[in-house]
Amino acid sequence: MKREYEVYGMSCSACAAAVENAVRRVKGVSAVTVSLLTNSMVVEYDAPADDDAVCRAVRHAGYRAFPVEEADVHLDFGDRTVHDPDGVWRVVSSLGLSALLFIFAMGHMFGVSLIDLHVHPYIFMGLQLVGAYVVAGINFRYFTGGFLALIRRAPNMDTLVMLGSGAALLHGTVAFVLALIGGGERAVELSMGLYFDAAAMILALVTLGKTLEGRAKLRTTEALRLLTGLSPDRVTVRRDGEEKVVYTSELAVGDIVILRTGDRILAFDDYVPEDFGSLQADLARRDVRKATVLRGTDTLDIYP
Repeated sequence: MKREYEVYGMSCSACAAAVENAVRRVKGVSAVTVSLLTNSMVVEYDAPADDDAVCRAVRHAGYRAFPVEEADVHLDFGDRTVHDPDGVWRVVSSLGLSALLFIFAMGHMFGVSLIDLHVHPYIFMGLQLVGAYVVAGINFRYFTGGFLALIRRAPNMDTLVMLGSGAALLHGTVAFVLALIGGGERAVELSMGLYFDAAAMILALVTLGKTLEGRAKLRTTEALRLLTGLSPDRVTVRRDGEEKVVYTSELAVGDIVILRTGDRILAFDDYVPEDFGSLQADLARRDVRKATVLRGTDTLDIYP
């Protein structure tokens, strides 16, 4: 028995692997396939399907899953990772503040000094600290998601972002505190190596990349769904001497598919004999089966 779910919160292949490993341990599950591109998961059961157990396992792994027919009921628009409605706002604000921090921190190297760090080192450091923590607050999901993934011993991309940006924030914060304690020349010396701009830029660029990736994924997913929709969902087969109409998902090895004028079939091996006539084939199926078209007949015999 197969069951399909929609999974939300995945951002990289490590996330998909964590979901797959969590569901694989659920009692009665024989196989799991997770697709990061479509944010979907197909679960095969040896026993009757237990949606609650599967969804609970995914939730304990740090993500969310629902059966496909229930996903739109439980999730609002903001839960969908393929399209983040706040993404543009987060990208613009993060990039804008990060660029300002970069100019503020490195401008003196290019002759653009907004504040003389030798005269006002504390203001120079304090404004950078505030700006960096504002960018971190805008993108706080990386820190929460990365930390939760780390304590579950399943680090992902968010964990890397958290460690990189967090280390720079911690370094700058400690330097600021030491400057307050040391004062004078010590404060000027410490203000030259804060890395608040690096912490903000990491978050801004990753957010930009994820937003662009989400838009590309959305377009690709829609294109795949349109292609899949071209596949015939039912075919006529001959079983025990009788013709029956069955779903393509129910085709089994040894079935004889009856073809008539105007019918479409799955392009099993992308090969059609010349004497078979004009045949409309469909290449948009993922679960492709090996088959051979029999010459001179009107049937398609399916072989392993």
